[in-house]
Amino acid sequence: MLDDSRMKRAIELAHQATALDREGKYQEALDMYTLSLDNWMLIYKYEVNPALKARLSTKISEYMNRAEQIKKYLERQQLPSTAPQPGNGGTAEMQRPSDSEDDNKAAEDDDQQQGKGNAELDKMKKALEGAIVTEKP
Repeated sequence: MLDDSRMKRAIELAHQATALDREGKYQEALDMYTLSLDNWMLIYKYEVNPALKARLSTKISEYMNRAEQIKKYLERQQLPSTAPQPGNGGTAEMQRPSDSEDDNKAAEDDDQQQGKGNAELDKMKKALEGAIVTEKP
């Protein structure tokens, strides 16, 4: 395994990302999640302990899923919004990105239908796929 300082750095970045996420600073949280994932992937790459490697894989997946949710949320916020409907006061409330799987699946379907390809996201997914051990019959 890499030295302890790399692990401490990854943990610190992950804590900062989750704190920013809770505060509603989603763009900053996304940046921190990305930095944290880079560190976690490096740690995972050189880890030899199978038990620790499995735990790292789980955490990497969790952080990656959350980063994807935030990214999709931010993309939806940047789309031109429709004019306010009469009777609703014309105010829009910002809601925290959902953690539910239904919202994630719907957003993924929308992205696939629109043919959007995000190179950075694809890169992280490919790195994670390479990190997950799969058995082939």
